[in-house]
Amino acid sequence: MSAGAVTAVLGAVLALAPVNPAHAAVVKCSRTDVISTWEGSCDRTPDDDDPGGVSGFATLQYGKNPGYSATVQFIARDEIMWATNHMSEKVYFELQWWDDSGKIHRVLHSLEPGENHSWNQNIREGRKVAIFVSHLRIGTVAMVNLKA
Repeated sequence: MSAGAVTAVLGAVLALAPVNPAHAAVVKCSRTDVISTWEGSCDRTPDDDDPGGVSGFATLQYGKNPGYSATVQFIARDEIMWATNHMSEKVYFELQWWDDSGKIHRVLHSLEPGENHSWNQNIREGRKVAIFVSHLRIGTVAMVNLKA
């Protein structure tokens, strides 16, 4: 599957997901479509010093082993996408948001094994945001109920 195909699949998930009110509890991932030995975990943080913003993360990991994982995080306070790859293969990370006209904007990055990176995005306050972590063979984990 190409990176373009990954983006198309991820975008379809976002269109179907409702936005829930912000809450501080650990929440189920919006999507956990992974092979049987892998797991997804997600969380949302509505209180990060950004009024109305909702931060969160999505992690793809091998069983209960956090040492073999990849994580993407959206930090609403600064509109930052942060990602890390603790796996032995390339992993894809995506951030999506909507503008005033309803157009979806997508930022797709990949990291090689052992890499981590952050990207500062310019997203207007209150915009619906979604994050995805994907491996072409293993699957995708997503959290779509976030806000800039």
